[in-house]
Amino acid sequence: MGDPSPFSVNIPIKGFSKLFDILKSYFGTKLIRPTAEAEAHAKLLTAQTDAQVKPLLAQTDAQVRLIAVQAELAERKARLQGEHELRALEEELRAKALPAPVEDIIDVMWEPAAAEIVVDTPQQKPFEHVEQKRFRNIKQVTAHAMRALPEHQEVSDEPVDPDWTARFFDNVKDVSNEDMQKLWAQLLAGEIAQPGRFSLRTLETLRNLTSAEAQLFHRYLTFCDDSGQIFLPGDDVLPARCGMHHSEMLQLVDCGLLLPEKDFMFGNTEGAELRIRYRGKILRIYGSGSQKRILPKFWGGVAFTLTGAGRELGNLQVPPVDERYLRALIDSAAAVELKGEYVDAPATPPATGSPTST
Repeated sequence: MGDPSPFSVNIPIKGFSKLFDILKSYFGTKLIRPTAEAEAHAKLLTAQTDAQVKPLLAQTDAQVRLIAVQAELAERKARLQGEHELRALEEELRAKALPAPVEDIIDVMWEPAAAEIVVDTPQQKPFEHVEQKRFRNIKQVTAHAMRALPEHQEVSDEPVDPDWTARFFDNVKDVSNEDMQKLWAQLLAGEIAQPGRFSLRTLETLRNLTSAEAQLFHRYLTFCDDSGQIFLPGDDVLPARCGMHHSEMLQLVDCGLLLPEKDFMFGNTEGAELRIRYRGKILRIYGSGSQKRILPKFWGGVAFTLTGAGRELGNLQVPPVDERYLRALIDSAAAVELKGEYVDAPATPPATGSPTST
C-alpha cells in the first residue's frame, strides 16, 4: 500500500468539531477566530467533494495550480510508454502539488496575530521567544491530531473533560520533538473519539518520557503478550538473540511503563502445558512426555507487566510480535527438555495458562 495522496482529505467533520470546541474552550476567542469553525468546515466540505483531488477553495491560486497539474498529468499520461516513466512523472508532478490541506485548515482556526497575542503585556516581553515557540508547538500538535482523527471513525458525543484538556495543553506546549508531538496528537485524537480513554496519570507518564525512551518502549511492546506481560528467562538466549536486556526493562519501570518484575516458573511435569497469546499467534510450551525423573526440571526467569499508563500508551500503535522472540523462548525452554511451537491463533481466544509467579 503506497503513501497517501497529497491531495486526499479525510477528516471526520464530527471529530473536527470536537477538536475545534476543545481549542475554543481552552484558548478563547482571543486566539481562536469566532468564524473559524464555519470557514474550516467549508474548507473540509469543499475538499471532500472531489474523490481524486479534493480542492480546498474554488477561487484560490492553489486550486488553479492543482487543476493545471491534473491537466498536465492527464495529457502526458496518454503519451507515456512504460511504468517507469509514469512513476517518474508522478513524482515530478507531486512536487508541484498543494501543501497538505490540514495546515491550511489549521491556519484558518487561529487569529492571524495569535503568536503576538500570547505576549501582549510588557511583563511578558522578555519571554516572547519562549511563548511563541510554545504556540508553534501547540499548533503542530493540533495539526497532527487532525490527521489522526480518521483513525477514530466512531466519535462519542461526550465532551472531553476540561481538566484533561488543560493538563494536555499544559504538557504539549513544551514538546518540540516531532515524534513526541505525533504521539501526543494520537492521545488527543483518541480522547476526542472516546473521552476517558487516557487517564491523567498517562499524561503525566508521557510528559516525563524522552523520545529515546518512547522508542525503547515501542521496541519492548514487540515482546509483550496480549495480557500485558513480557517474559525474560534466566538464561542468555533472549539477550543474545533479541537484544533484550534486564537493565532496559528496569529503565521502563522507572518511566512508569512497566511494573516491577516478578519471578516466573514452569515445571516440566506430566501434562504440563503453557499457552500464551501474542496478537495473531499462540506460543505453546509443553512437557516432553518423560515421566521417569524423580524431580521435574523447571524453566524460569522474571516477568514484567505493563502499568495502566503502559497499556494505554501501548494501545496507540500495537506492533506485531517479534517472532525471533517467540523462537528464542522455545529454545530457552528446550534447555530443560520442554518442547514448544507457535501457531496462528484461532478467531476465538483459547483458555490460557500462565507460569507460576512469585
